[in-house]
Amino acid sequence: MKNTILAALFLVTFLFLTACGKEKTIFEKEYPIQNSTWTYADTLKFAFDITDTTALYDIVVHIKHKPDYGFQNLYTRIHTQFPKGDRRSQTLNFDLADNTGKWVGKKSGSGYNFEVKIQNNAFFNQIGQHTIVLEQLMRVESLVGIEKISLEVVNKGDKK
Repeated sequence: MKNTILAALFLVTFLFLTACGKEKTIFEKEYPIQNSTWTYADTLKFAFDITDTTALYDIVVHIKHKPDYGFQNLYTRIHTQFPKGDRRSQTLNFDLADNTGKWVGKKSGSGYNFEVKIQNNAFFNQIGQHTIVLEQLMRVESLVGIEKISLEVVNKGDKK
């Protein structure tokens, strides 16, 4: 009897925990920036496969920078290539500090981790490989103080 109750309790706990986690990271890639210096030539390429065009996704950029990063923001250009070959580009500005100069990211070791959803509840119309290319677009060719950048694609578990 005691073993039956324990088995039932284990099963209920297992089902509860698996039902709670609807979101699932389907892609994540990190680029360490050599010598914490991101140059114009250093484009970051993220290629991932989409198999469900009915799902909603969040696309998240993570930036780790040093405390002595010399700017309040980070201008980037993002290019998205779709499986059928069409391509879209846009400029994105990441405000790494508030108006008083305080870093908005979380302190982590020797730097700050900044996280932002660049698309919330996004959906993809095409199955196949999607490629996102990120390049720095600041007014200096060699941008000092960026330690690493990553991109994460999260299936939210919801449908459009």
